[in-house]
Amino acid sequence: MKGFVIPGILIGTFFVLMGCARPATIPEPSAPKGTDRVSMQPWQEEWERILAGARKEGKAVVYTGMGPEERAALTPAFKDKFGIDLEFVVGRGTEQVVKLATQRRAGLYLADVYIGGGTTHQDSLKPDGMLEPLNNMLLLPEVLEPRAWYGGQGPIFVDRDKYILGTILSVEAYVNINTDMVKPGEIKYYRDLLGPKWKGQVVMGDPTRPGRTATFTQAIGWMLTELGKDYLGKLARQEPVIIADDRLQVEWVARGKYPVVLAPRAQDLATFMQAKAPLQALEMGEGGVLSGLGGFMAVFNHQPNPNAARLFINWFLTKEAQTLLSKSVLAQSARDDVPTDFLDAVTVRKPGVKYYRMETEEAFQQRFEVYEFARQVFGPLMKK
Repeated sequence: MKGFVIPGILIGTFFVLMGCARPATIPEPSAPKGTDRVSMQPWQEEWERILAGARKEGKAVVYTGMGPEERAALTPAFKDKFGIDLEFVVGRGTEQVVKLATQRRAGLYLADVYIGGGTTHQDSLKPDGMLEPLNNMLLLPEVLEPRAWYGGQGPIFVDRDKYILGTILSVEAYVNINTDMVKPGEIKYYRDLLGPKWKGQVVMGDPTRPGRTATFTQAIGWMLTELGKDYLGKLARQEPVIIADDRLQVEWVARGKYPVVLAPRAQDLATFMQAKAPLQALEMGEGGVLSGLGGFMAVFNHQPNPNAARLFINWFLTKEAQTLLSKSVLAQSARDDVPTDFLDAVTVRKPGVKYYRMETEEAFQQRFEVYEFARQVFGPLMKK
């Protein structure tokens, strides 16, 4: 994430969350088949109505940046459970915003749900008036149960008015290495990357545009105060190799062309790790940051398939679906009851540890200052 969170502003403007112990087993209620309608609770009656309407609609249309692994895990599971198709429209967030805007100008409303990086929601879909509040769509007790979610406060929204919901909340492993090229213990801290051995040997994405690398520069320069912006200047003097192609960044390190990649996209990292490439995420000593990667969800207004959309949204937030997502993207769910035994321990939240959340509303509002600083620091490298 597979994915996809300033000067003069105190670190306290970020949400700081404390890790909490894994809760007791969360009940997983679902509308019982064949239950006498008289004995149904109101949410069960509503669920039955939504399910019937969704089956008449036949599909939910999801615009997304999710990779093939996630789509392959979710599509058959949803179909098998409800008899309804998931239709994914895949692309980069910037491309999809243009497509959606063009459709809407023509009076076409073809999308039900969006799942992708947080910047697309926050920069375009929400301010352009394409979304409606997502919290109104939540129905299942399993989804609304506060203890099921990290922090014990229920589903984790990015924004105050609850349009954008995070489904992944993984400890960021910004530094990833080729284990055939980096010895154990050679890199324990971010400052270790400033050593002469790593000059010209680190691959990273474009930090001047929305994406994983820009999120990394914000976390390093503004959130982990032990480092600060001065660190980014020193990192630039190490002459990292900057390439915009997300997959190629990981591939070069997986194949041994370079030893280190910074802030790779989770989907690409998962693909190569599942293929047994010699890649390893490192836990760095300066601090912990939580990220939602590409797991942010929102619902469009004027949905063409409103019942199927609501059915999918609620199912996607259950333990069942979140486990499928977590296994396919190899990142921890925002739900606390989803297993983590298949994940790299470096990326799993630890009880009692203080973490900073990247994708808060405040952090998003500060990103443009991050881009400008990145242009000043890394721009000369990109012109070479």
